Amino acid sequence: MSAIRMEVSDTVKRVHVAFTHPNVTYEVNMTEEPTQEVLDAVLEKAKSFTTVENMEEIARKVGWDPPISGVYFQINADNPGISSQEMPELSPA
Repeated sequence: MSAIRMEVSDTVKRVHVAFTHPNVTYEVNMTEEPTQEVLDAVLEKAKSFTTVENMEEIARKVGWDPPISGVYFQINADNPGISSQEMPELSPA
């Protein structure tokens, strides 16, 4: 699992991205439950990284065949309440 920077809000403590064939999993740790605005910004950042081209390049570099087919997203907040979403499968346009 690796950490990436996601400068969308002071409430985002850490972002972990794990590549476990054939999936990519984002885990976002926050100091509090995100507002809809923060959630939208976090999802947009993740989507901008998780392009078909980027995922194909990563899969090619590590020799994955078939390439990445699932993207999962989990948000953990310090206070009670955990939100998680599954992003749609990657498919060429």
